[in-house]
Amino acid sequence: MSASSTDVGPPDTGTSGPILFQTLLQYLLQGATQAGQNDSVALRIYVVALELLSILQTTLETYKVWHEVIDHRHWYMSPLHWSEFLLNGLICTCCEAFLLRRCWKITGQNSLILLPLAALSFVMLVANVYLAVRIAKVIDIATGYADPLKAGHWAFPLWVFSSLVLSLGLTCILSWYLYRSKTGIRQTDQLVQTIINATWETALLPTICMVIAAAFYCSKEVSLSMAQLTRVRHLDLFFILLTAKLYTLGILRTLNLRIRFRERLASHDLGGRQSLSEYQWGSGESTRTKRTDQVRRYVMST
Repeated sequence: MSASSTDVGPPDTGTSGPILFQTLLQYLLQGATQAGQNDSVALRIYVVALELLSILQTTLETYKVWHEVIDHRHWYMSPLHWSEFLLNGLICTCCEAFLLRRCWKITGQNSLILLPLAALSFVMLVANVYLAVRIAKVIDIATGYADPLKAGHWAFPLWVFSSLVLSLGLTCILSWYLYRSKTGIRQTDQLVQTIINATWETALLPTICMVIAAAFYCSKEVSLSMAQLTRVRHLDLFFILLTAKLYTLGILRTLNLRIRFRERLASHDLGGRQSLSEYQWGSGESTRTKRTDQVRRYVMST
């Protein structure tokens, strides 16, 4: 084993640099997260669990930096090298579950929309677990400096491209139903637009990271020198492992914004006045009131 360790040599700047920078970003983004306030017990438990997973990820990346930069040993020599992919995927799944629940609520508990998205999320989770298991079995000192994302062949492409589809799908569905809730009342429409913007902001940064990681992953198929291949390998790892932290930051920011949304609901009469032409005599309520109530339920929901 000592001979193998000597053969592979210590990590170079092409590996240690991205790992160090990634950990610094983990600390920066960890410090920016906040727990939701004035929410139900179930939501508080969810937020605490999500933050604990986020802290665990930061701790793991700290250990990874110590292993590479201080001990000068390749990360794949550590018995925990497989865990960062599993933890990253689990956090992303937890964030997607929150958006799935919101999507289910705003669509009136429409199972035809929820079930395909939930099935896609489950497939992604299976692919992530499979990749972590394959990394634990395949990537070690004996195999040398191998690419962990190619350990499962189909697993990483399935996970990253399915994540893109699910993230954009959830965001588009939420935005469309929120957009349909606009009533023509200035205060209501401003609130709805703010919620739509926050929804897109939640998915934007993780989606960008996934796209960049997928681009670097696909670039490995072309002919590259060994030095270029080493840099590209760690760049796709850098971006994909940042996805969970950005997702967590977006979800917690969305929860924190609900405090402002609720204050605006309490301080403004969002129902507005109704004209006779807008009143639906058959149903006994106006279209405007229905849409305002939909916005109110979305903001107040847990």
